[in-house]
Amino acid sequence: MLGLFKKTCMFCDGTAAKGFRVPDRKKGFVCGDCYQRWLSAGRKCTACETPVTGAQEVGAFVEQRTLGHADCGGLRLFR
Repeated sequence: MLGLFKKTCMFCDGTAAKGFRVPDRKKGFVCGDCYQRWLSAGRKCTACETPVTGAQEVGAFVEQRTLGHADCGGLRLFR
């Protein structure tokens, strides 16, 4: 495979074909591995230290290289 559909993750700098887009940012992409690590750590928001539950939107905090609530200032993620 040539890797034509692979993108670079803005958190871990690894390449992956599947993950989440961050349309508010140029070359914004979060790989599935970083998302899974965040899920297994309890889905805690970086800004308010509470878990992201139910229908709350997930957001990416670029400076901290982690995920949390989009309402707390994170950039919204899209599949």
